Amino acid sequence: MNTRKTRNTRIRLVAGEGGIGSVRQPDGSEGGDFDRPADFYIPDHTVCLVATGGTIASLRQPDGSTRAVLSGYDLLERLPAPTAADVDTRELEPVNSFAIDSAGMIDIAQRIYFPLSNEDTDGVIVTQGTDTLEEVAFLLELFLRPEKPFVVTGAQRPADHAEPDGPANLADAIEIASSEGERARACGVVVCCAGEVHSAREVVKTRTGVSLSVFSSPNSEPLAVKDDNGQWKWRSSLSSSVRLPPALHAAAQPVFAGAAPFARNVFLFRASLGDDGALLRLAIDGGARALVIEGFGAGDITPRMAAAVSLALEKKIPVVMATRCPVGRARPVYGGDGGGHALAKAGVIFAPALSGAKLRVLVSVLLGAGVTDLAGHIASLGETADGQ
Repeated sequence: MNTRKTRNTRIRLVAGEGGIGSVRQPDGSEGGDFDRPADFYIPDHTVCLVATGGTIASLRQPDGSTRAVLSGYDLLERLPAPTAADVDTRELEPVNSFAIDSAGMIDIAQRIYFPLSNEDTDGVIVTQGTDTLEEVAFLLELFLRPEKPFVVTGAQRPADHAEPDGPANLADAIEIASSEGERARACGVVVCCAGEVHSAREVVKTRTGVSLSVFSSPNSEPLAVKDDNGQWKWRSSLSSSVRLPPALHAAAQPVFAGAAPFARNVFLFRASLGDDGALLRLAIDGGARALVIEGFGAGDITPRMAAAVSLALEKKIPVVMATRCPVGRARPVYGGDGGGHALAKAGVIFAPALSGAKLRVLVSVLLGAGVTDLAGHIASLGETADGQ
């Protein structure tokens, strides 16, 4: 007996005259004769699809809103052509990504662990909403640090749009997790949308609306781009620096295993002209565990914000500095009140390698896991492959 696949329904061909088989249904049962012509093939790869919801799984509702309602099986049924891989699905309750909380993130990661560790699984794909996709992809790399192809994808247009992008994105993700797996394996968790592949460490959502090219790597380049002939062109050098250090992965394991929670009250702030530091003080008075600030330029803030930061440091509250600029890194350069050089001398941790949103996630995990050397772990990230 051979297990083969056509389109998105697994077919079991029973040996014998006539070749009558049975179709595996979405609920796992089998039944029904199948007498279509023998247009089957034996797949070279087996990948697991973990469907979590998002725009890719959304339909317009009677009240005019758009909500995630489709299953992974539904998504596979909408693929534009047969895939070159056997795809198993794992279903989570569909949710829009802006509603995912820390407990939900741990649940997603834990559910992915089992197919990822299955020796019969060649790669894993996660579908989700694009609002928090960059943070979820980063967390999955931090928690799982996969050694198999691992692709996160989504869509900008709902499934019932006249020209939905979800089917093409999912088809590309299946290619990356299967036939392009040798290249993808070296990159850990990647994001695949609109014919581009980005590392979880670098990727940022840069646009809203129904425009398809919404993800970029502002301080690097895509890992791969699909050309006009449908071929994937990978960067000539896939440096290991796109991966998170093993020490960070090890430090995050208590949170991933459920033995420790995400640290609460890790706040993210964005510097703005004339900020008087009042919100920072409210956070400090409200029991902040850590402050992450997206500063001006290379990591500067207003003098009154700097005074609030000094108060936080006096209370042994870690302060981590990123930049609010979409391109570039935070570095301590300027002196004077609020200048990055002065802030670093006072004890502010500069994090040149991550966006503010990802830093907040990382700090929440590390503090929750009981890490005391926050500065050392952030320093271990170093620079990107491009030295930015």
